Amino acid sequence: MTFACPPTFSRTLGKVFGPWTLAYHLFGVEDFLVMTLDDPDEVHRILRALMPLPALFARAQLDAGADLITLADHATGDLVAPEMYRDFLWPLHRELAKEIPGPVILHICGDTLDRIAWISRSGLACFHFESKVPAAKARWAAGDRIALMGNVNNPATLLYATPDDVAAEVEDCLTAGIEIIAPECAVPLTTPTENLRAVVEAARA
Repeated sequence: MTFACPPTFSRTLGKVFGPWTLAYHLFGVEDFLVMTLDDPDEVHRILRALMPLPALFARAQLDAGADLITLADHATGDLVAPEMYRDFLWPLHRELAKEIPGPVILHICGDTLDRIAWISRSGLACFHFESKVPAAKARWAAGDRIALMGNVNNPATLLYATPDDVAAEVEDCLTAGIEIIAPECAVPLTTPTENLRAVVEAARA
């Protein structure tokens, strides 16, 4: 899988929340998830109504100079079954892949191994995944259908371990065939600078 982005080191990255995450914020996580069981037709209606927002905001950021867009949409395995992603969200991600005129990196927190096969068939350029999914298993589930980004652990490795530990995780990612080596999610603010440098240095080495 070749990641469709100009091959320069410095890129401007935009970010939008997808319809599933927007629904969490509007209705509350628990109430929205209960609705997926009690009133699935209403969930489909809500998601469809929210669809224009990430597409519109993504296009505005690309027009303003962003090179790529991160689409954060947290239909994680920690909260919903893979069938929920397949039935409610996967068709919408396929639409967003076509509607957003630039490379899109989907991010979903937590354990996503059981839905990576669907994500890899969404038409999105890249999937950013967390350390709950071993890099080799993520590559196996995705095949060569989508580029992968991740998945150096934040709370244990980057925050508290040594640069050598960081380098070992980077090596695992590279061996597994992960195209973009990166922290798994938002980096803790107190992460030692030498550990962040170790990610780059180990990948370059």
